[in-house]
Amino acid sequence: MKSSLEDENTKKRGPLEVIEGKNTRIPIYDAGGGKVIAAYYAEGKRKLVKFQTLEAGRKGAKSIIENLTTGSAHVSAFTPKQTAAIHDAADMLKPVGVTITEAVRQFTEAQKILAGRSSLLEATRFYVRHLEDEQRRSALEPITFPKLVEKFLEAIKGEKSTRYEQDMSAKLKKAAKVFRGQIREIRADDIDTWISGMKQTSGRTKNNYRVALVTLFSFARDKKHLPRGEKSEAEFATRFGSKGGTIGIYSPEQFKILLTNIEERLLPFFALGGFAGFRSV
Repeated sequence: MKSSLEDENTKKRGPLEVIEGKNTRIPIYDAGGGKVIAAYYAEGKRKLVKFQTLEAGRKGAKSIIENLTTGSAHVSAFTPKQTAAIHDAADMLKPVGVTITEAVRQFTEAQKILAGRSSLLEATRFYVRHLEDEQRRSALEPITFPKLVEKFLEAIKGEKSTRYEQDMSAKLKKAAKVFRGQIREIRADDIDTWISGMKQTSGRTKNNYRVALVTLFSFARDKKHLPRGEKSEAEFATRFGSKGGTIGIYSPEQFKILLTNIEERLLPFFALGGFAGFRSV
């Protein structure tokens, strides 16, 4: 190695030649008397190597480039334990075709982005699950809430009792005036906000609306409008308290008037309810 003065002189005179290799350039300077100096960087420092002839300098520069490329020029800077760890890391990276430098670079950048909120492995698993969810959702058939209500009511026509059809129609058409977008974009919070805002409505009635939506969302899941194998947003909606008012009892005179004035087709229902104590659910 030469002094800083000799190093400065070589810079001023400029290189005789520049030997180039894999992403590495080593200039060769005239050292006087036919001798030359090859200059390069290793381990964060600039190094100078003197050779007796220009030809020897050329060969020496090529050898240095080869050592720098393979990493052997840095081996002396590591302990045996560190060297073993580097070899293990290189072996683990071979199957994925990534160098140690690239792996460290990506890891460092990822850690900066995560900022301590999660480990890189946890973040990767979350991202993969997100992609899988998006792929499943992209395979779904889009449909707006009002169109789904129409499709559902058409599907149950003649399959359920008239009373059930009328009840579901009233509840779902009322909901369709509020929810106009895609069914898969409706969240449990949206449902809670709507049902909670019903004024002068008992908890039992609110729960009935929730049940109607759960039924509709289940229908959407069966028809591939929502992901299968997952709970729907309606199922996550809040269950309300169902405390009702005071239960009254008809007097014989009141019950007689009721049976005398109701439609004939409803007479068996009210008669059994009154005399046997049956209750509607």
